[in-house]
Amino acid sequence: YGDPTFLVGFGSDSIDIFHVNDYLSKKGWRLNGLQLPPGLHFCVTRPNTLPNVMEDFLSTLADAVAYAKSPGLGQAESSALYGLAGSVEGNKVVEELLVGALDAFYGLAH
Repeated sequence: YGDPTFLVGFGSDSIDIFHVNDYLSKKGWRLNGLQLPPGLHFCVTRPNTLPNVMEDFLSTLADAVAYAKSPGLGQAESSALYGLAGSVEGNKVVEELLVGALDAFYGLAH
């Protein structure tokens, strides 16, 4: 998925990629979800080029894929927002929900 070298996108035909995202998020990694087709993208920034960071990411990604293969996970937490945004085109509610979700996601701890 994609062709700038600072951005790596990936998806899967065999697992719910948003379960991978949920696992990675709980381990401190922040990837962006995509839809149509479902996927994730990882931005390569300067901190990601520090020693051992990519090795840690790849190890955690392998654990996340194993987690996503677990039976009975239900709906992935991170898929709800993307699924809604793709199914309610043109509705003002989508904009309000996205603004609220982004505020909550990127908000500073008090």
